[in-house]
Amino acid sequence: MGAIVSYVGVREAVPVLLQALSQVRDQRYDSVGVAVRDPDGYFNAVKTVGRLDVLEGALSEEPPLGHMGLGHTRWRTHGAVTTENAQPHLDQHGLVAVVTNGIVENHVELKMELRSRGHRFLSTTDAEVIPHLINEELAAAGAEASLETAVRAAMARTQGTLAVVAARAEEPETIVAARSGYASPLVVGWGRNEAFVASEAGPLTNVSDRIAFLAAGEMAIVTPRGVEFKTLMAGVPISKRSISPSEDPTAAARGGHMTFMIKEITEQPEAWTDALRGRVDFDTLSLRMEELEPIGDALAGVERVVLTGSSSSLHAADAGRLYIEELTDLPCQVDVGSEIVFGDFELGPNTLFIGVTASGETLDTLGAMTRASELGCTTIMVTNDEDSTGAMMADAVVPLRCGREVGMASTKTFTSSVLTFYLIAMHLAEVRGNDSAESVPGRLNELSKLSGYANRILEDPSLPSALATRYSTRRDALFLAHGRLYPIAAEGAWKLIQLGYIHAQVYPGSEIIHGPIALVNGDETPAFAIAPQGPEYGRMALAVRLIKDNGGAVAAILTEGDEELAPIVDHPIFIPADTPQALLPLVTALPVQLFAYYAGIQKGNEVDNPRNIQRLEEFM
Repeated sequence: MGAIVSYVGVREAVPVLLQALSQVRDQRYDSVGVAVRDPDGYFNAVKTVGRLDVLEGALSEEPPLGHMGLGHTRWRTHGAVTTENAQPHLDQHGLVAVVTNGIVENHVELKMELRSRGHRFLSTTDAEVIPHLINEELAAAGAEASLETAVRAAMARTQGTLAVVAARAEEPETIVAARSGYASPLVVGWGRNEAFVASEAGPLTNVSDRIAFLAAGEMAIVTPRGVEFKTLMAGVPISKRSISPSEDPTAAARGGHMTFMIKEITEQPEAWTDALRGRVDFDTLSLRMEELEPIGDALAGVERVVLTGSSSSLHAADAGRLYIEELTDLPCQVDVGSEIVFGDFELGPNTLFIGVTASGETLDTLGAMTRASELGCTTIMVTNDEDSTGAMMADAVVPLRCGREVGMASTKTFTSSVLTFYLIAMHLAEVRGNDSAESVPGRLNELSKLSGYANRILEDPSLPSALATRYSTRRDALFLAHGRLYPIAAEGAWKLIQLGYIHAQVYPGSEIIHGPIALVNGDETPAFAIAPQGPEYGRMALAVRLIKDNGGAVAAILTEGDEELAPIVDHPIFIPADTPQALLPLVTALPVQLFAYYAGIQKGNEVDNPRNIQRLEEFM
């Protein structure tokens, strides 16, 4: 994501904004800018390509004066890296300024509508439609216009998950911040005669007396005299818990969430968007994996693929195997690192070897990578730490880009790994000239809507929570799936073990009749079936019916509108009906994680640090 900062108060805005931009945790960006309401009553935007020092140089001689302003660092998803595409964006009159994170999924249609009514756009980004929509809503409201109602109406016209901060020149002491989903955090801070909004708490820690975190579907009307919080769509006032960032830094780091783990579960749409930045051009529907370009010739010539990982990374690797086998002509094998080190694996110059470890330090994975390198394999490391031992060992490194994961049980690093493998599989198909390469543009277009699918799951966790309330006291559980969703079922069982301390096993749905059916005993051993519409639905339906016929309890992840299984399972959990098949592993992982999380919470377990669990790099 890009970094958002904003200020309204008694001080000059530019120094405050520059200081805040220098303190954001994530320094990955390609352009940066600020917009300040000047004394003439218009917004003056100064934007540059490159790092913050380039912007500081551009501002050094004659910085715009004013006490209200917005700042942003951009890491592109739509549009090239240009000053025009950098944020903040203004409306065509210079009276509305906006910074935003997330993706406006229907920006093409909105731009066409706005252009037909005379709006002129300076950029090729999706974000620029927001100030123009706000402008249009203000004009339509006439004398009754307010920034608050215009932002609410504008966001109702967008599709996607967005974090928006907007300012209006005619309301020189008001900033409006809003979240329509889980695209990016927004933090509001306030002190004496001044207030701030940022995408993380860090820049606000030393300047705010109190801070509060916006949840999805909330907005804040921010002035130097105070902050009012409301629901986004209905505008109903709400109370928000605030904290002192200096007195309670841990609570500030949790971003308003009860635990780090639930914070990291809800950060996944944002993490996925970051994984796509700079790799997927949604304007041209093209894929560029710069990290893999130096080994392009080797990738074109390999004859087989071996993947390795441990714990959740092993399940992500198995999901990656299925993507690679679907999209390329390459046979693919997955195993834990220790088996590769000590087993009889056929490795050599014709083998592509991919290790996945979030830390980059998992000993078994590093051992397998060492053996693969010694035998002449082309090696890739998928990791969340580009400076790790694993990254230094590999021929190429593909970073996850999902930010630090504090919770011991992987969530966002797991799904980011799965998504990264999908990108690698598409890249391999293109490099090798496989027939499936023709499907890549369509697949990339599907990815543009990924955060929206996730948001529809995360905005209502009540069903997974209720499921946990019912079954958290059980000693055993079964997880069932087929095909591309089997690794997700395996991860679900793994998570329930880690967080709920419940013995869980995973089986292909069709195998239930050959032995596991003996475990079915009312609701004492519940079964969790991942059974959305798709090629494996028939087999999963047979497994579910068999369990129900034998008196068992079944919870199932189903597609909205399911009429066959929904009436007979005990606990249906629905995913969006328009979810593409290739994205099902990512979307179905969310309710699986939520169920395991709430099972741990129900039992009073320390979900951020489950008992006895150590990362292998820590175990010597």
